[in-house]
Amino acid sequence: MGIYGNSKQEAMYPVYGVDAAGQKLTGANIYTLHFAPGELPPVYAFWSMTMYELPASLLVANPSIVTSSTRRCCRSSSANGDGGLTLLIQNESPG
Repeated sequence: MGIYGNSKQEAMYPVYGVDAAGQKLTGANIYTLHFAPGELPPVYAFWSMTMYELPASLLVANPSIVTSSTRRCCRSSSANGDGGLTLLIQNESPG
């Protein structure tokens, strides 16, 4: 999927355009993606989540994310106190 994408044997690219209520995703809302303890995606290497601006399919600008000279973005996340993981998806810094 896309330029330089991995093969189907190496990666999976699920795409979401609506929230749990079936409403179109928008920067006006705050979303969370929660993984309960022991329920992280089953992988043998790493997993990632990337947000693209549509319809251009370019990375969403986010000043709180570290950007390298290759224009790839990353942000480390830590687990919740219970061993789960909650990712905040919003247009403002969570602080």
